[in-house]
Amino acid sequence: MKKMEQKGVSPIAGAILLIAINVTLAAAVAMLVSGFPDHASPLNALLSATATRDNHTDYTITISHEGGDDLAVVDLQVLASDSATTFRTYDFPGTGTFSVGNKITLTNCSYRGNVENKVVSVFIIHKQTKLKILSATSVVVT
Repeated sequence: MKKMEQKGVSPIAGAILLIAINVTLAAAVAMLVSGFPDHASPLNALLSATATRDNHTDYTITISHEGGDDLAVVDLQVLASDSATTFRTYDFPGTGTFSVGNKITLTNCSYRGNVENKVVSVFIIHKQTKLKILSATSVVVT
């Protein structure tokens, strides 16, 4: 009896199997990555703060936007010293966006004691991310 040589389809089946595995892995990775929330780039703004004395216990903060991203006013809040150890929270004044070249003033910031020549701290906080956009820890009230 004559022995038949059997040639299988293994090279073709192997190639198809490898392609199927790669396609399946690519689909799984794509589904996994698309399931992650978008990470917004961090806010990048250059802000500065100055403080002037209104009277014995009150002062005004002026915040200037000197460069970087526009900021939505509704997303911002101000923390300012009301003594050597505590802070008071203020709503960021205005509406719309706080853009390069804009200045805002926050009046009647109270301080427990004589505010003249005191060093106060002013922070601008992005409410949604709880990140500090401005951290001015040595603002002298003039």
